[in-house]
Amino acid sequence: MSGRGILDADMRTLGAWIVDGTRWWLGQLQAIVPQRLAQALRPSATAVDYAPDAASFVPEPPRGQPWTLYLPHGLALVRQVELPALAPRALDAMVRLEADRLMPFPPGTDAVIAALPDAGEHSARSADGRRRTTVAGLYPDAAHALAEAITARQTSPAAVLVSLPEGGIIDLLPALARAGLVPDEAGRAQLWWTIVAAFFALNLALLTWRDMAAVDRLNDVIEQQQPALSVARRITGRIRADNALAGAAAAERKAAEPLALMAKVATALPPGVWLQRWGWQDATLHLAGMRPAQSDVAGALRKAGLVTVRYADSAGDSTTEAAGTPLGIPFDIIVRAPGADKAKP
Repeated sequence: MSGRGILDADMRTLGAWIVDGTRWWLGQLQAIVPQRLAQALRPSATAVDYAPDAASFVPEPPRGQPWTLYLPHGLALVRQVELPALAPRALDAMVRLEADRLMPFPPGTDAVIAALPDAGEHSARSADGRRRTTVAGLYPDAAHALAEAITARQTSPAAVLVSLPEGGIIDLLPALARAGLVPDEAGRAQLWWTIVAAFFALNLALLTWRDMAAVDRLNDVIEQQQPALSVARRITGRIRADNALAGAAAAERKAAEPLALMAKVATALPPGVWLQRWGWQDATLHLAGMRPAQSDVAGALRKAGLVTVRYADSAGDSTTEAAGTPLGIPFDIIVRAPGADKAKP
């Protein structure tokens, strides 16, 4: 397969390639595992030998426990051929179709045949893409006798193994099941697992649907409440605007209230100051009156936050009218009152 072919393949084809590659890799690992180690990896399976003459098993398979059946040498026909390098599933299908060519079986019979690609030094593909493969098969009479002996027991073996001369084993149980001679336990288990997976997917789909339905109902309720929510939001906005306007008006009134401003000026003026004139126009406050000689009217008003615009008094005038005033030195001052332009006396 070229890189262009991989890029042009769809996801289903790529998924099938990945599954076939994984099965081939697992088959290769199983083929290179020594037989004793393979048995050690399955300690719960009892090894049972088949006696074809008496159609019996030695020892007898245990009831209610898994067991593995080993066929004697010579019962199965084993040969090595050059076959195309295919995935395990495709290779099994090919050897079943070509059973009458690969084995001396009568044509038209259900062949019990299995193939195992060589995992040794000859496992590499040849120039024409073929690979050395070991093929094992049972004659129809021997296969039927073995199947009858197996079905007479309450439990089926976990595997029907053929030991190869060069090492390795081939499992003929899938081939016996495909031919309909023994119950397909693996297929039955796969069917139940498929049913379980289907129910799990259905449960997950139902949970997803219920969640989506709940979200849709919540969205419907929200849509139904949108008009009332919009009215409530408008009312809340108006209340907030009114509160802000009232607060600003109260702050301005507090800052520019005539009585408050008069109290502020009266508090700020030094002791002994006597006012003759109080004038308020726009943002300016015009004060005129008498002050003691040592009083600083302008400084006192600046400390109170009233900015001086113009100040005049007769402290430097030596005329008799200015100096002979018994109430003090005349002054005339104009200050800017903050916020006074927004309030009216």
